[in-house]
Amino acid sequence: MKKILVPTDFSSTALDAFQFALDWAREFNASIHLIHVYSGSFDANDALVVSPMEGRQEHVMRELDYFINSAGEDDNPEGKAPVQLSRDAHLGFASDLLVDLSEDFDLIIMGATGRSGIIEKVFGSVASYVSRHARCPVIMVPKDVKYKNIENILYASDLKAIQEGTIMKVIKLAEDINASVHFVHVAHESEDLTPLTEKLFEEVLTRGKLT
Repeated sequence: MKKILVPTDFSSTALDAFQFALDWAREFNASIHLIHVYSGSFDANDALVVSPMEGRQEHVMRELDYFINSAGEDDNPEGKAPVQLSRDAHLGFASDLLVDLSEDFDLIIMGATGRSGIIEKVFGSVASYVSRHARCPVIMVPKDVKYKNIENILYASDLKAIQEGTIMKVIKLAEDINASVHFVHVAHESEDLTPLTEKLFEEVLTRGKLT
């Protein structure tokens, strides 16, 4: 988990997620790449052409610098090395671009909601899409959540579509941060879990990778 991608829309929730990522990076000696994805303006004479707004890139880069300063990264905790930090801005569609970039990173940390605060529009369209399609683990940070040492990971499943690859990724993440994984399933009284739990034990527990 040495390379972390942190998208931002400059919202307060994004700032919380960035601070969370900074604390995570300090804990695990990781680097952070902060990114903002912005849209272009449509040419009324050619609706199929999207061009960046004049001076928009420079303006966004200044916003990124202000955003970084707002997180107080210069006030590094005593005994902790400064976080290696880079930032960039891209013209495009956030969901697709972040998924493409995820191939080059070990982890994405992002806010669960965006600037508008309307969870149906933001959580459903960007954060949720990235979490489902990214090529690396994604941590979605709710507003006002602060980082603390992660000792336990809860894996909730309906046990109807147990995917070994997904489970092993969760276990690998737990190994990387020295955490325990707990599986939970809420069953109906009439539900027979024996075949499903046997499959789970066969695929995971017998590998000796679950604490």
